[in-house]
Amino acid sequence: MQNTKLNNAKTKKDEYVGKVGENLKDMKVTFANCREVDDYYGVTYFVEFVDEQDHWIVWKTNKGAVTGFEVGDKFVLSGTVEAHDEYKGLKQTMVTRARLTKC
Repeated sequence: MQNTKLNNAKTKKDEYVGKVGENLKDMKVTFANCREVDDYYGVTYFVEFVDEQDHWIVWKTNKGAVTGFEVGDKFVLSGTVEAHDEYKGLKQTMVTRARLTKC
């Protein structure tokens, strides 16, 4: 059932969260996906979450601590809005300095 929510979220909320530079605190999110990009600078992870209002939150990091996450895992996320971006036509809020606590 959780996977259905994650799949349907792409059509529910196509808007951003917060303003660039704003601190997001204690957002309840669900892990949706992790894309790995290997380039000249090394491996970068795009860790994708969905919040309770079905907004997409993406944490871009080069830390390997994202391994072991399972789709549907729940976290409390705090971080700073770095940018508002689009990926394949879907609006995403990019965060930096993310802190995650598993629920």
